[in-house]
Amino acid sequence: MKTQLVFEDGRKIKRRALSPLEGEMSAQPTEGVAGREAPAPSGPQPVEPTPSGLPAISPSRGEKAPDHSYWKQTITGRAFPMTGFSALDIDLHGDVAEGLARICRFGGHVPGNTYCVAQHCVVGADAAMEETRDANIAAYFLLHDAHEFVFGDMTTPVAKWLATIAAELYGGAAHGMVETLIATAKARLDMAIWRAAGLPPPAKTYRAAIADFDLRMLATEQRQLLMPAPKSWGARIDQARPIRLRGGLTAWPVARAAEEYRDRLAKLCPNARRV
Repeated sequence: MKTQLVFEDGRKIKRRALSPLEGEMSAQPTEGVAGREAPAPSGPQPVEPTPSGLPAISPSRGEKAPDHSYWKQTITGRAFPMTGFSALDIDLHGDVAEGLARICRFGGHVPGNTYCVAQHCVVGADAAMEETRDANIAAYFLLHDAHEFVFGDMTTPVAKWLATIAAELYGGAAHGMVETLIATAKARLDMAIWRAAGLPPPAKTYRAAIADFDLRMLATEQRQLLMPAPKSWGARIDQARPIRLRGGLTAWPVARAAEEYRDRLAKLCPNARRV
């Protein structure tokens, strides 16, 4: 089954609908909802894993329930719960679009005006659409950094520094600890974000495509926006194929970045929930 997307410049793109199997899970919320004809389960049931891959903790077994007392105030004035959040807590058109439009890439070290995460996601989504004609890849790229509206833009050097400190403090026991914590936090946010956008989690082929476009976007931004590099950024970035752009990169104002993000949400994620 294919649907057609029509852009303002007249381009028409065929979009292949994702099946739940291809996307690894249904995009529809199913908590507390059972089919009328579904048979009642019998016998012991397997423990459903959490996004981190670990079994969920059951308060009935005596473990302490999650602490929901700490939260983060969003730009629209909502209290975002830092534990136990769901798709119902995700405001893509407000908190995400406006938040990402105010978060600078590269930890703020971009000369001139702020080059924000929202622009990175929009430009990359447009490039993915231009190259692949696959609206699903473009949609997932648009959302791939959406978790930063809560998490912020933690640069790779900072993450590696934290891992070094953990190793100094805790030795071998800390191996991979920081990387796992960061990845798990992002994964939990991503699960809620994809559901809020009306999408299933991306299959492996889509994840690989997103990672490739993200690397190429990073390399293109580094070459066009930053000061000349004093050292190599590593072979993968130095040798990455640049993104084909219509003109060079220039930082957008906050208002435009947020509006462009909302525009792509409407085109690429038409089933995204509105708050």
